[in-house]
Amino acid sequence: MIEAASEEAVEGARWRGDRVLPLCGSYCFDTVPDRIEALCRAHERVIVVLADALGWHRLCAFADEPFAARLLRDGLVTRLTTQFPSTTVAHVTTLCTGLPVGRTGFYEWFQYHEAANGLVAPLLFARPGAVPGSLGVDAAAFYAFEDTLVARLGRQDIPVTTFQNASHSASPFSRIALAGSTARPFADPADALSGAAAVVRGMTFLYLDAVDSACHAYGPASAEATAATREVLGALEQLAGMLTPGTALAVTADHGQVAAAPERCLYLNRIWPELGDLLALPGVAGSPRDVFLHVRDGHVDEVVGGLRERLGETATVDPIETLIADGIFGDVTDVLRRRLGDVVVLPADGHEAYWYAPPAFEQKLHGHHGGLSPEEAHTWFGVLEA
Repeated sequence: MIEAASEEAVEGARWRGDRVLPLCGSYCFDTVPDRIEALCRAHERVIVVLADALGWHRLCAFADEPFAARLLRDGLVTRLTTQFPSTTVAHVTTLCTGLPVGRTGFYEWFQYHEAANGLVAPLLFARPGAVPGSLGVDAAAFYAFEDTLVARLGRQDIPVTTFQNASHSASPFSRIALAGSTARPFADPADALSGAAAVVRGMTFLYLDAVDSACHAYGPASAEATAATREVLGALEQLAGMLTPGTALAVTADHGQVAAAPERCLYLNRIWPELGDLLALPGVAGSPRDVFLHVRDGHVDEVVGGLRERLGETATVDPIETLIADGIFGDVTDVLRRRLGDVVVLPADGHEAYWYAPPAFEQKLHGHHGGLSPEEAHTWFGVLEA
């Protein structure tokens, strides 16, 4: 069943009309680590699955699939907003550290980081367009997490086993964010399912990215994304059938996706060629659904006014301080504030905006996320108990 209070809260969480106001600290993804920790104290075994991009609206669209039907009928589903931005970087970091985005300082695929004195791809530990793992700074100083969920559980003598695709299980991010866990890389998701079901004690974490990959490549309404969604829900149904007494299965999603179209992307440096002269960094942070600009001192008002004039109703443009004051990020520490930049561009539904400087900066995808539309920013946390 769906927790009624969560449904009412999320449906009522609105910002500037139909955009979602993140319910930071309450019915928001930033509470997921605490929910997991509570489950671990109450159960001998807890399996946590992050189904990338399987947001609330997508779950509802596939409610007739056996696992979704089982979860909505027999489990407890809490509706949540995402944090902002509605990105994997923000939410995987929160899940691994137990800290909200306002404290982690990691929020987007490309963003500023002071250790590199420029734009980076945090999960890849690289500069935009560079080889993953090539950043060339100290990884411990780069991530410098205050705490991690694995460490929190370890202090309570709760072991953690993590199942990740072998292609990124040994990344600098994974090594630091999941330090202290038993890593079980997998090539075949079926092996991860059976392995997760066999863990006899503690928390087991499993990350599934097929839905996100298909939605990005082909669009959320594509046959490929439909097949990937059914595949993931089928895997979850298989996993649910393997549960032994004393086990809780917790499933959540970091965000949803909306359709995107490379041919309609509004490239800021094409519609305003002189814009680059007003920026403090080459390129932009964020993604085509949430663009963050680092602006030279004294030019914020000029950039805001110039972009508003050129973008019109296709996007809203604001000083970053406006979104901070409106509570969009929750409590913002100095570490996040210095990485956010000065101006944010939020494209309206059906639009994307970005920076054109291939190969690093170019909009090539048919599905995207990062913004505050309900399809992107409504998510959920569901629990089934054996």
